[in-house]
Amino acid sequence: MLYYKDKNIEARKEIMNKEFQIPMTEEITKEVEDMCNLGYSIEIEALNKGKRKGKTENQLENIRSLMKNMHWTVEEAMNALDIPEKERKGLLKKLETTT
Repeated sequence: MLYYKDKNIEARKEIMNKEFQIPMTEEITKEVEDMCNLGYSIEIEALNKGKRKGKTENQLENIRSLMKNMHWTVEEAMNALDIPEKERKGLLKKLETTT
């Protein structure tokens, strides 16, 4: 009930009060808000993790494609894709394990 996306915090507090007869004291109100914020934070973290994974998979696919079709080295492909130095080591490891 606390994690329903379609309910704002006020609606959730009202449900707890009316349906579950839980009085909304300051302490419980704070806990409800904390739980709602935690749920939102977890969702955002999961979305960001998915975006990072998708970006990495896309970069790997593009590197492989350039290496195959253009006969480029991995370094040439990464240069062409403007992949930052700090990301290259991780991508190289993934390329080695999947190629």
